[in-house]
Amino acid sequence: MESGKVLAVNSMARIEHVEIDSADLNQGFEKFAQHLKQNGLPWPQLLASAFTAGKTRIMMTCDSESLDTLLRTLEGAKTCANSARP
Repeated sequence: MESGKVLAVNSMARIEHVEIDSADLNQGFEKFAQHLKQNGLPWPQLLASAFTAGKTRIMMTCDSESLDTLLRTLEGAKTCANSARP
């Protein structure tokens, strides 16, 4: 019988999704990184990413204050757009 160990348990109260217009996944991440740097924002915890039909999609989490700030700065940016808020 196999036994496993739990390495970590995360409790994520809030998860956000963003979409970034891009030619591929790498360009999407470059645009996202540039946006964070230009606005002096820390990297959120990235949970998943995908590229489909000219858009990089990123699922992320961090504390609510940081997420609010990030989403607020993205609203004014032309390269990134808030996609869905659960």
